[in-house]
Amino acid sequence: MAKEKNIIAKNAISTFLIVGLFFGAFSGLSFWKYTELKTEIQNLAIENATKAKKEGQLEAVNVLIEQGKSCETMYADNGEERVNLVNVACLQKPVSEKTPEEIAEDVQTMRDGGMTDAEILELLQKNNLDQEIIDSLELQV
Repeated sequence: MAKEKNIIAKNAISTFLIVGLFFGAFSGLSFWKYTELKTEIQNLAIENATKAKKEGQLEAVNVLIEQGKSCETMYADNGEERVNLVNVACLQKPVSEKTPEEIAEDVQTMRDGGMTDAEILELLQKNNLDQEIIDSLELQV
């Protein structure tokens, strides 16, 4: 009988150890998978938030561009400050109303800004500037 109790005790201990090892391995694997999934979810949330922020900024800029085309004053407000915005092109005198001297100054400003004479000529022609004035500017095309 003593031998049988000893064998039963050994089997019980062996079974307990096997179940314990299995449970420990299962718990460890579950925790590892949980941690991996949690990190993946956090990364996805950050990615989506960044994407939404960029899309929102782009949409805001597009709205400003569209409103700026109308030449009406717009307002920008951040809760603390409010400023008036207007398209600078709407404030400028049309080329057709400028003197030849003013046009020459504008051409020099465009050159300083990196525009080529060919680009300047194209712009002046689009604005229906008199050919005599264009010729007087001595553009190197």
